[in-house]
Amino acid sequence: MRKDHLLYPTSQSIIGLLKACIKQKNLKAGVAIHAEVARLDFMVKDIFVGNTVLDMHVKCGSFAIAKQVFDELPSKNEVSWNVLLSGLVDHGLDDGALELYQQMHLQSISPNVITFLCSLKACGRLGSACEGLELHSEVERRGFLERHVSVGSALVDMYAKCGWLKKAEEVFSILSTKNIVSWTSLIAGYVEHGCGDEALMCFEQMESEGILPDAVTYVWALKGCSSICAKNKCVELHSEIERRGLSKGNAHLNCVLIDVYISCSLITNAEEALAVLPARNVASWNAVISGYTENGFFEKVLECLDQMRLEGVSPDAVTYLCCLKACGQLENLNKAEAIHAEIDRIGLLEKDLIVASTLVDMYAKIGLLSKAQEVFDRLPDRDIVTWNTLILAYAEAGQGEDALVLFEQMQTEGLNADIASLISIMKACGNIGAMDVGQMLHGEVERKGLLEWEIVVGNALVDMYAKWGWLTSAQIVFDNLPQKDVISWNSLLAGYSHLGETESVSGVFEKMYQENIRPDAVTFLIVLNSCSRTCLWKSSQTYFTSMSRDHGIVPAYEHYSCLVDLLGRAGQLEIIFRTLEKMPMSPDISLWHSVLDACMKSGNLKLGMQAFQHALSTNKYDTAAFILMSHISLEM
Repeated sequence: MRKDHLLYPTSQSIIGLLKACIKQKNLKAGVAIHAEVARLDFMVKDIFVGNTVLDMHVKCGSFAIAKQVFDELPSKNEVSWNVLLSGLVDHGLDDGALELYQQMHLQSISPNVITFLCSLKACGRLGSACEGLELHSEVERRGFLERHVSVGSALVDMYAKCGWLKKAEEVFSILSTKNIVSWTSLIAGYVEHGCGDEALMCFEQMESEGILPDAVTYVWALKGCSSICAKNKCVELHSEIERRGLSKGNAHLNCVLIDVYISCSLITNAEEALAVLPARNVASWNAVISGYTENGFFEKVLECLDQMRLEGVSPDAVTYLCCLKACGQLENLNKAEAIHAEIDRIGLLEKDLIVASTLVDMYAKIGLLSKAQEVFDRLPDRDIVTWNTLILAYAEAGQGEDALVLFEQMQTEGLNADIASLISIMKACGNIGAMDVGQMLHGEVERKGLLEWEIVVGNALVDMYAKWGWLTSAQIVFDNLPQKDVISWNSLLAGYSHLGETESVSGVFEKMYQENIRPDAVTFLIVLNSCSRTCLWKSSQTYFTSMSRDHGIVPAYEHYSCLVDLLGRAGQLEIIFRTLEKMPMSPDISLWHSVLDACMKSGNLKLGMQAFQHALSTNKYDTAAFILMSHISLEM
């Protein structure tokens, strides 16, 4: 009996074995069973066996064979279609999933709840709102919206992910039952598309209607707090989470909480939240370190690295990436070299190109391009990102010739330039006046049609021509850009300013205003420099005042420095001192040198003495201040 049973398996026993393979993700055993099933013709005899074979290949990630099995099934029911459809979606193959749905539709296969849930999920992830709209019509035509809460929630989620928030709200409002999934989908949609206030209002409305948030809802509410820096609400949500015990054992929620505190500059709260974690693993440390990195707390990044090591937690690639960025920003060579040595020791440099590129970038930021080149030369494999990192480093360091040599080497090795490569090389060409190469790149950009789609490429071209002083060419490229942002305008302004064409600068600035382009801090620095070149001190004051009054831009140190330099050359010493009194940051020694120089040229001993005292309070041993003051005294 036992022998017969082994020789002639039943459909039930085969399905059981295949399900065991699925559970254990044992593709090898599943393939062996599949071969036996095919030999005994079970695929032809029993659709349930065929569907389970298909399911096994899908869930084990063997999609090429799964598609072959699907195509060879003598008969297919809705289960067959949905098994393949759900597998494609589960593995992120959303384009394939939507193609399969279209085939179902063409072959008049009736969709069920699973069909719609999977297809809507694929549309949301792809941002395919138009296909989603068609699915919505089909859902309503078949009455699924009224009968199935899950489909309604999936529709809200799809529209929210696509950024069609009004449509998401519309569907949400007509749902007969609004559950935690539909509320969370809408809140997440608001957060993902920059509507933090609406997200928190929606969260509060949900609570007022008696729906209890779950951990996922709190994650999105916290992210909403982060997007609008709602510090008090963040603390309030944390209290709720603790009161309900949701943070226990939920690493993701804890990491988000810490990250949000850091983004809101609530550093003490973040550190307290980290301190109470029962088990601080590399993921929780990375959440803190990433948050500090993204928000510019670079000293804290390196402190965390030391602390996690003391606790016996080994850094991973994410940790090293953040720490390398921190070293670059802080120009901390000692720490940088120690981390580099550690990365070398564990072999991460050869295994992870992102870490390698970041290491190259870090040395470039510290100003050690020879060290960056050394790391680059040692890499066994180099992708386009690694090449671009070093090319840009040379371009930004003013070593345009080296950038061009590296660019040619990259092309010789068979790598095609991408947008980042082109932008870096155009920057280098602009800096060193490499006109032949620059014009060749312009031709390539035109041939590829990049100006139609990539505003950054157009901006780089305008900047390149402007740096050469070819303002006619810069203006032509600018005028033909299908889209213009503030960087486009700034590039053109800088070109006119560099050539001392103050009237053109004023004209371009005025046109910016007419076209509702908001100037930024860089715009005003360019305009102030333009006024400085032609000593238009009254105009410079007007622009300086307009920055904060009309545009809400707080002047930075560079703006004050430029204005003080101009006022000094114009002999407006009283205005300089009134300006410096309003300055929110302390003037450094170089600024007082400018004031002393202006006092010397104007022969103003009284104000010169004031400037001298300020200079000494900054650095009592400053030789330049004593020399300038002695010149002022001699002039008198």
